[in-house]
Amino acid sequence: MTDRSLTAAYFVPRTGAGAALEALAEAAGVRDARRVTGAAAPLDGVWAGLGAQIGCSRLQLHDLLWIRISQRAFLDARALDAPADLPLARDPNLPQAEAFRDACLALTAEVGVFVTHPAEAEIDRIEALYRHVLGLDAEALARSSVGLLYLDERMRDAFRPPPDRDTLPVARGLVLFARRGDARWY
Repeated sequence: MTDRSLTAAYFVPRTGAGAALEALAEAAGVRDARRVTGAAAPLDGVWAGLGAQIGCSRLQLHDLLWIRISQRAFLDARALDAPADLPLARDPNLPQAEAFRDACLALTAEVGVFVTHPAEAEIDRIEALYRHVLGLDAEALARSSVGLLYLDERMRDAFRPPPDRDTLPVARGLVLFARRGDARWY
């Protein structure tokens, strides 16, 4: 059986030629990053305590840093009988949520998405969200299939978060889950 991937991705405004993948990965909290093959290949490393593959797509005005992790490794931490009202502080994937938030801030991302539906976690599907980033359409991003969404201050100011979703405390911007309780990531 093949393991499927989940993807954390960051839309980082590009200045000049853009930062090197290694620099972006380090800022995002990736540890032990290394290239397995040629210079254009993604990196392998550790992010939020999980093995990860890291790459970057150059978009019109942004670099899209993406970090792919194993769905199995993510789900292994979750109990099948967790209470529906599971508090955020007891969420077994809180380390990944905090790493995602911290990476958004360190990278000064305009938007970050943590896609927890494997069919939507392909890089081309995430790149398709770019039109909403350019259009400052926080509503459309919030309706997309993301388990965790980060909006910088400019995006947040034009958006009213739905009351039926958990949030993660953040120094600036907004970090919004897809739902509440044990289903917050989906």
